[in-house]
Amino acid sequence: MPHQFVEAFGSRVAVIVDCFEICIERASNLKARVQTFSHYKHQHTLKYLIGITPRGSISFISQGWGGCVSDKHVTENSGLLNKLLPGDLVLADNGFNIRDSVELVCAEVKYGPSPTSVEPTKSKDLKPRENSVPLVLGVPWSLLGVG
Repeated sequence: MPHQFVEAFGSRVAVIVDCFEICIERASNLKARVQTFSHYKHQHTLKYLIGITPRGSISFISQGWGGCVSDKHVTENSGLLNKLLPGDLVLADNGFNIRDSVELVCAEVKYGPSPTSVEPTKSKDLKPRENSVPLVLGVPWSLLGVG
């Protein structure tokens, strides 16, 4: 684990989590249309939970869920919580209301800064291999050992 990351968060960080959505075509079936419509994206999507290690490696990807489900629902039903050990630390975006669920497995959640307290990153400043997880959390790439 990068030294700067240990200084900022300690050595208990097990995973950094976020959800992402992939746009799909509108289903012909009405029930499927309702399940896949994302009010956040204003289109039909599949939602996935992704977990990355403090070093930036992908350690978990859930099955796809219809875009209408909450991040909390995906987290609670993805199997990720079953992989946590007592004392593990999970880093998440402020929008993730998962504290109670994580505490049930005797782990802890720390939330990133609110979106208004982090200066937005301009797309021209992003490196091609970066994804949104650390940006949402406000974690500099250098702390993840990526780049």
